[in-house]
Amino acid sequence: MQLDVVNNENQKVGSVDVKDDVFGGRVNADLMWESVVHANAAARRGTHATKNRALVSGSGKKPWRQKGTGRARVGSSRTPLWRHGGTVFGPQPRSYDFKLSKKVDAAHRARRDQRRASGRHAGRARKTAGGAGVRAVREPPLQGESHETYRCHSQAVDHREDVDPA
Repeated sequence: MQLDVVNNENQKVGSVDVKDDVFGGRVNADLMWESVVHANAAARRGTHATKNRALVSGSGKKPWRQKGTGRARVGSSRTPLWRHGGTVFGPQPRSYDFKLSKKVDAAHRARRDQRRASGRHAGRARKTAGGAGVRAVREPPLQGESHETYRCHSQAVDHREDVDPA
């Protein structure tokens, strides 16, 4: 498969050959959707909480005696029926993470790079960015570096012309 190499002005400056087994093939959209949902769920912090009747500040004293007042019997002023009372079934801190099935997880790991590469170019113009070197990032850039480096998971795009992309 041929990909066009374009510069910042979207002018073709060359072309590059890529393997069809990596950039070709069909994309399993269902598997990719399930993986994205799993990643988003795992990223949620789940720190939401409401106070129930035990956690609301206030007295535990019985507001009035059980019998003889003509009012309804009540044992606490922090009951959920009252103003300033607790919440009955409010959210509590929890993890939203869930486990992918073995089959889905194995298929995802086995075809992750091929799916990303082929899905990125499926149905679009076959183009790659020219004039920008790509290098692996293992540590943050030094403070003295004056060029811009954009991180994208395990790679960074380096906007210097003298960088060897290999």
